Amino acid sequence: MKKALLTSAISLFSLFCFALDKGTQFVLPEKVYVGDTVEIRYLFRSDVNLLSDDVGTDSSRLALSTEFKDFDELSDRCLVKGASIERNASDYTLSLEIVVWKTDSLDFPPFDLASLVRKSLPDGKKPNPGVFWIDLEPISVDSIAKENGATTFSRHKSPLLLPGTGALIVFLSVLFVSALFLVFFLLMHIPSISDFVSRTLVSATMKKNSRAAVKKLKRLQKKSGSLDDAEFALEFQKILRAFLCSHFKEDFSSSTTYDLSRAFNRIFLDDVPIEFERFVDIFARTDYIRFARGKVDSEFQKDTGVDERASLIDEVVFTISALGREISGDSVPSVSQSGGSM
Repeated sequence: MKKALLTSAISLFSLFCFALDKGTQFVLPEKVYVGDTVEIRYLFRSDVNLLSDDVGTDSSRLALSTEFKDFDELSDRCLVKGASIERNASDYTLSLEIVVWKTDSLDFPPFDLASLVRKSLPDGKKPNPGVFWIDLEPISVDSIAKENGATTFSRHKSPLLLPGTGALIVFLSVLFVSALFLVFFLLMHIPSISDFVSRTLVSATMKKNSRAAVKKLKRLQKKSGSLDDAEFALEFQKILRAFLCSHFKEDFSSSTTYDLSRAFNRIFLDDVPIEFERFVDIFARTDYIRFARGKVDSEFQKDTGVDERASLIDEVVFTISALGREISGDSVPSVSQSGGSM
């Protein structure tokens, strides 16, 4: 009876206290300095499933808690950042990731791995109630300064620059400042810039309109011999009306000579330039030729040695070309600027 009780006690003790294990330890990196992050791998064998009371041999892995009293005792010498245990049949790998603070030897005191596992198991898993002691080998921690024989801090050095980098930085700085100045200048002169762009567009439009009118007048001069006076006067008025419509952005296609005179007075505020007064006279002359057939002076003159048709075309071509060379629309304001309609 006593023998049976002794055997049971020995078996129970073996179940709850697995003895102090002697495994194989690896440290990465091999040479450890103050401030390094170090990984300790401890390999050992055990037929008991430390991760639960299940005696199965399935592989498993468990992340261990770093908030462990045996780790806290070394908080002035190192920080345990992470820990895990992995099981493959009877083989176990315990991994610790630490950051060392001090030189000399770092020696973890023997600790109960089974207790750490139970603390780390999630809810619902049945922990193993036994005890399993782990005794890690000491780690030697060296000092880089001591190894290199340094006794003082090195002076601060400026960052090294590649050849040509300084010139590139200066160029980019100048380019940035110039771009900033340009943006500031544009913002300060938006009204002036807008007015300049508007004047440029008006000038381009005037030049294009003048060139088109001059081409039409020259074509009319070439076919003048095939037209009678009334037909020539009508074609001449169409060309001049088209020019004025584009020039002032107003419809003069059906305006009488009197309407044109009133429109010019309104546009130029009763200070009509002489060239536009001359246009009114030309319209009056060509209207008379168109509608006063058979009356005195109702034909273009040719018998005095002057070809009135040719002279009329030359005069208008000269005037229109001069208007097309204007660099702004100030001297010829548009109807939209003068306001109102006929």
